[in-house]
Amino acid sequence: PWDADKAEPGILFVDPAPAGAGGGGAGPVPVAPRSVPAPAAGVGAGASPAAAQALVKKATGEVETLEAACQEALSASKPLTAASGEEALSEAHQNLQKQQTALAAAQKSLTQDITEARKGGVSATPSVTELSKLSPKLRVLQTGLAAEATRVKSLFTKLQAGAADAKKEAEHAKELEESLPPAREIVSAAEDSVEAVGMMAAPLVADPPDDDADLLKKALEEIETAAAEAQNKINEARSEINLKLQGARKFAPETRKTALTEFSSMQQKLTEAQKKLNPFKSFQKEFKARVQARKSLQELMEKLTTAELEVEKAKMMSSAADSGQMTEDE
Repeated sequence: PWDADKAEPGILFVDPAPAGAGGGGAGPVPVAPRSVPAPAAGVGAGASPAAAQALVKKATGEVETLEAACQEALSASKPLTAASGEEALSEAHQNLQKQQTALAAAQKSLTQDITEARKGGVSATPSVTELSKLSPKLRVLQTGLAAEATRVKSLFTKLQAGAADAKKEAEHAKELEESLPPAREIVSAAEDSVEAVGMMAAPLVADPPDDDADLLKKALEEIETAAAEAQNKINEARSEINLKLQGARKFAPETRKTALTEFSSMQQKLTEAQKKLNPFKSFQKEFKARVQARKSLQELMEKLTTAELEVEKAKMMSSAADSGQMTEDE
């Protein structure tokens, strides 16, 4: 409006009439034109061609500097492998990220420069074109940096995981090393108890006492008691080894393989010991049958021995007959 606080270019200004100038048939008071400030460069009327060209020069220099820095970072990063170590990989990744941040800032600044240059209208078109040509360069650099940063991060992550796995393997291997001796000891104790039962029973089976029933009964009871104790030891050992097997499945791969092999072998030993012990758990009940079976086996062996002697004798007689040297008595 005509009495606004702020004057804007192109607006008609009307000064208020001096006090007492109104009415009385007096003629209109002439109004002097107010001076309007010229618009600032690049505002409203748009940037001048010279200003747009200055933007091109500035942006080009920034992109060239960034391009050199990015190529340097890529050249330092690409030869790296997992064998380069965590420190080198971490440093390279940080440098690549730094360049990515600088590229993002440059892309934002370039977009602002292009917007500013377009304000210059048709006369600034060549500058806008030059500025627009810089965007693809930044995108290419950004793509290359992103790919290399991903590769380096992957190597670094794997290396860290490998170090963690190695540490875990060492910890679990130590734990296994400490747990094996007690486990072997309890299995050996179970095996020894079974062997002791067998040694107690062997003399009775081989030569059972016929004239002392009380002595035999006592001996049989002692064997069954020893067999029950051996069974308890096998049960305790089996429970312990089962717990060890469950824990071994949580170990790191190599240690787990070793642990499963060791504890499975112990389980197999306990199974064999159980097979040996089973006949003695009801030894008193089956004793007569075992003794009779042993006698029958001995008799069979004696008969086989006698038969072998007869066969050998017949063979010798046949051989002498074939040679024609047998006497009338023969």
